[in-house]
Amino acid sequence: MIREAIAGSVARKIDHAYIPVQSVASDHYVLSARLSSFAAYYEQGPDAAPIIRIAAQVELSRSKESEPLAVTRIVLDRTASANSVSSIVEAFDRASLEMADKIASWTAAVIN
Repeated sequence: MIREAIAGSVARKIDHAYIPVQSVASDHYVLSARLSSFAAYYEQGPDAAPIIRIAAQVELSRSKESEPLAVTRIVLDRTASANSVSSIVEAFDRASLEMADKIASWTAAVIN
């Protein structure tokens, strides 16, 4: 889900970007995102709407180079509208798309 969201956001924000399915052609940018959190936290108690937290370490490099061009950590907290399955799923969806947009914007800023 996150991979598709990131690919879609990158495609919308960076017109000269290409997200390969499997292999990387020579001398292209390589974007990697490692999620360290993708969870609902009930910090206000078990009956309150949870906080959706997505955290990722994002790295941009060139396929021919071993050192990254840039690295960042993005943390996104969003509170669900209610403590119900549908509200929590919706909050995860919105947070995932927002995270993907943040990653795409950061990537565009590094490339440009």
